[in-house]
Amino acid sequence: MIIDFDSLIPSGRFGILEPIELAKITYKSIDMVLVPGVIFDKNGYRLGYGLGYYDRFLNKLPKAVKVGLCFDFQVMDKVPREEHDIPVDYIVTDKEIIECRR
Repeated sequence: MIIDFDSLIPSGRFGILEPIELAKITYKSIDMVLVPGVIFDKNGYRLGYGLGYYDRFLNKLPKAVKVGLCFDFQVMDKVPREEHDIPVDYIVTDKEIIECRR
């Protein structure tokens, strides 16, 4: 969790800013999650890199607002989905905000 930009320091080979110290938080305290994806559909389902990390994480956050971030060209009418897939509530692109319907 990032408190403010002053609590970040450059780290690693590329000097990416990272927290000086990690704050422990509970799943219940998470209100919103920004979810990356390769492709999203208008129902909020996504294709990632196939490891299921985000689906397992999102399954623990039923009340959190889930927001997919991508470019407009990454939104399709439909993507393949499996029973364990967790859709996002909104998709924010460079051109629009899509409220996903279930």
